[in-house]
Amino acid sequence: MRHLEHGRRMAAALVVGMLVAAAGAVTVLRTSEAQALGNGVARTPPMGWNS
Repeated sequence: MRHLEHGRRMAAALVVGMLVAAAGAVTVLRTSEAQALGNGVARTPPMGWNS
């Protein structure tokens, strides 16, 4: 009985690990390079606080 519970936990951990890996792969594959205009505006992010 205890051996069966350990096997179920291992199977659940394996499934969760595979799902996390698949989600990470999809995220990496879906990202693309940032697009920007070549006019020089906002080449760096604004720093500080402007109220």
